[in-house]
Formats: sequence, structure tokens, C-alpha cells
Amino acid sequence: MRERLLALTAYTALFNVNANLFVRTLGLLFAMAFFTAQGARQGDTVLAANAVLLQFIMLTSYALDGFAHAAESLIGRAYGRQDWRDFAATVRAAARFSFWTAGAAALLFALGGNALIALLTGLEEVRTTAAHYLPWMVVMPLIAVWSYLLDGVFIGTTAVREMRNSIFIGLAAYLPAWWFSQGLGNHGLWLAFTLFTLVRSAVLIHYYRRYRLARWR
Repeated sequence: MRERLLALTAYTALFNVNANLFVRTLGLLFAMAFFTAQGARQGDTVLAANAVLLQFIMLTSYALDGFAHAAESLIGRAYGRQDWRDFAATVRAAARFSFWTAGAAALLFALGGNALIALLTGLEEVRTTAAHYLPWMVVMPLIAVWSYLLDGVFIGTTAVREMRNSIFIGLAAYLPAWWFSQGLGNHGLWLAFTLFTLVRSAVLIHYYRRYRLARWR
């Protein structure tokens, strides 16, 4: 036991994993804070409407993160045992539940989005403004589902450097997209944020396909 506690190499690996997760989280927080700040520049009503719509994203994230968290432990166990059949089965099961949930969320927002907005705010001006940007909420779960699912896969295999990279590549698309779409107002801001999510998902898919063929069988 003492030898295991003094295994400095293991601590180095642990610190590397946590450092990359910390940087990745900072990148996500920056993306959200930047979105909020730019919405605030467009007035109190837009800021409030965006805050309401962000609750839709948070609601979706709670549901999808549940499958990702379950996948983390199961995939980690299969990865540690090099059991690639169990690994693949776990990814397929998590993907199936995640895609069903994302589709259900998109349908809920499409059909009942205005009712949900009315539950979250009693201000008619904010309701009207939020409803104007509601279509972005219908699209978002179908794009973001990949990033939630693959976050679970990469955490389970401790491939967190790739998660970190996906955030910064996403930011590299997000910020220029916002700059060039400022003429579209809040639609431009949502476009840039959606692009950030899309690019992050695409990068994670790329890493997953490469690792599945080269390292994860």
C-alpha cells in the first residue's frame, strides 16, 4: 500500500487529467460568459430572453449528462479491461438513449417551447423576444448531443486532452463567427454559439473515429 501511495508517476498522470479537465471547464465558462456579455450589450430584454432560453439548454444538459456520466464508469471499466466488445456495446447503448432524449427535447421545444417560456417569465416583452429565438433551441439538442455523449467516452478513457482541444477549436470558430455576424443582432450571437457547439461536436467525432480505429479497436 505504501508503495502505491508513493508512486509519483501515477500522481503525475492524475494531475495531467485534472489540469486538462480544469482548462476545458474554463473554456466552457468563457464561452457562456461571453455569450451573456454580448447579449447584455443588446439591452435588458434580449439579456432576459437569452437567460430564459439558456434554461432550455441547461434542462437538456441535465438529461444528456446523465447518460454521459453513466457511460464514463462503464466505459472506463471496459477500457481498463481492454474489453472492446463491452466498450462498443456501452457506447451504442449510451448513444441510443442520448439520441432519443435529444430528439424528444427538440420536439418538446418545437411544440411546447412557448408554454415553457411562459412558465419561466411573466414579462410579455421577454416572452415575445424569447419566442423569436426559439428555433435555435430546437436545433441545439440535435447538435449538442454528440458533445455530451463523447465527453463521457473521453472521460472514461482519460483522453481529456482531446476534450480540451475541442473547446479551443470550438472557440476559434465561435469568436470570429460572432464578429462577422454582429449585423444579425441576437440571431448572429445564437448562430455563433451554435457553431461553437457544432464544431466541438465535430472535433470529438473526429477524435473518436480515429481512436476507435487505431486504439479502441
